[in-house]
Amino acid sequence: MTSKHRHATYFLLSIAIAVIATIAIVIATVRPDRAISPPAVSASAAESAGTIDVLPAPTPQTEAQPTSTSGAQSEQPNVVISISGVSYAAYAPPGSSVLDAMRALADGHALSFSGRDYSGLGFFVDAINGKKNADDHYWFLYVNASSSQTGASRTILKPGDVVDWRYEKNY
Repeated sequence: MTSKHRHATYFLLSIAIAVIATIAIVIATVRPDRAISPPAVSASAAESAGTIDVLPAPTPQTEAQPTSTSGAQSEQPNVVISISGVSYAAYAPPGSSVLDAMRALADGHALSFSGRDYSGLGFFVDAINGKKNADDHYWFLYVNASSSQTGASRTILKPGDVVDWRYEKNY
């Protein structure tokens, strides 16, 4: 498959994911009784020497838990994060970055990731769900089917955004 065809396939897949995510958000807004809530969020992440590792998740929870540790009522998911075709609904408060939403999902045991924070540049993801950057393949960030011009820590989310992490060959 040529690069042009692969990008066209990714584009069509991203559009399909965006449509499905939009439908899920509309259902969650119109029929909250049918919405799927994300698991509970805690405020823990392992940090050492500038590297953040979020450990693999245990068995997923079957009962919805609040997404806030402040005691306030939980918020409905308003963004979707897709990783290699698997989508996760998440709540991103105003001003939240992709990294913030990913940490919330990782704290809730929905996914795992690791990366490094570079001074002046931001956070770079080097592994998601155990799949590491290797052999000229890297995790690339797309938002609303467009390649992000900023990294995970500097890409601010808006309600309805669809984040897509793709494991691609670096050219």
